[in-house]
Amino acid sequence: MAIIYPKVTPNPKEIKQHIELAKQRIYSAQILIKEKQYRDAISRAYYAFFDATSALLLTKGLLAKTHSGLLTLFGLAFVKTGKIDPKFARFFRKAKEAREEADYEVLKKFSKKETENIVKQAKEFVDSIEKVIYGK
Repeated sequence: MAIIYPKVTPNPKEIKQHIELAKQRIYSAQILIKEKQYRDAISRAYYAFFDATSALLLTKGLLAKTHSGLLTLFGLAFVKTGKIDPKFARFFRKAKEAREEADYEVLKKFSKKETENIVKQAKEFVDSIEKVIYGK
């Protein structure tokens, strides 16, 4: 059975806004690390992945309705087709899992190193997506 995703008309302003939001979220995550707010830094980093991926999907007129759907559609439309390095799907998946733990597992502890790694991967991801979209 084929999975059908909503198609939309690509809107360059919306795409750009998603990229800008992703960059803002990275910046916020970096500040939160300095303040030792690792849970919130992980959440911001995850949403940088989310916004950058939303921008990328919109370039193809694709829209996902859920977080899992976004990750699935990203894999189908960009990773499996060879347009995006598979490591970025792994980074995104790990960030999603970490964000869920940060938000819902109150006894879970996060280290500075672990958090910095997720934020670093998010920045690399956003930079890569921006290059794909704008050819920079």
